[in-house]
Amino acid sequence: MIDAHSRHHAATKQTPKALTMTVSTYTYDAGDLLHSPNSYRYTQIHGPQFIDDWASQRAAAMDELSGGWTELDLQSQGIISRITKKPLGESNGTGYSDTSISSEMIAWSERILTEAVDTGAADTYDLVNAMLIQESRLEAVDLAEQKLALEAMRRNFECSRILHSRYERRLRHGLSISTDLALYTRTAALFGVCSGGEVDLLTLNVLLKLNDVLVANRSTISDPADRAYSHLALAMEASRVHMLRNRGTE
Repeated sequence: MIDAHSRHHAATKQTPKALTMTVSTYTYDAGDLLHSPNSYRYTQIHGPQFIDDWASQRAAAMDELSGGWTELDLQSQGIISRITKKPLGESNGTGYSDTSISSEMIAWSERILTEAVDTGAADTYDLVNAMLIQESRLEAVDLAEQKLALEAMRRNFECSRILHSRYERRLRHGLSISTDLALYTRTAALFGVCSGGEVDLLTLNVLLKLNDVLVANRSTISDPADRAYSHLALAMEASRVHMLRNRGTE
């Protein structure tokens, strides 16, 4: 038999509050995106929290990918230093100084771009590296081939949300799906810098999706160059979004 005191104690006993976990509303930067890309269709409206979650997750990823560049190869060091218009050592303490892009590298990149446009076919890794070299040139260069190749890359990725190892048929037909993170990191960096100081929404849209792939795979990005290109891509994305927000308040 339960006496009155026991009933009163049972009735008034407080149940500990359940621990609540905050679930992010931004879920596009998780999962096996190299093999199962996002569709980005029917995106739910989550309001300002969606943007806040995106920004928080991006900032955390940048922190994880910062540093660890002490063994960065000279070509990547030169490209990134020239793109950011300052030595890497100024931002990450590695002591790097600006590295010149050799005339041979520039000639190689121009040849790759010309052949890609003329033949309509190219190895994607070479094509992306060639365009990064062109973006790293300090003097103003306006190559028609660069614009055509960039537009082909943008269109291809928007259609499939994946990268291919090679493109043919006027750079519109992808051959062999690539799961090479080195290609994704460099392509993301390319779309991060190719619009210069402007905000191009089509380019930013591709950059956001490429960066989702990088963030989803950040724990496996260990190569110094891959980490540096990823960090650059995320930094440029943050800069572009900041510029876009400022534009909206003018």
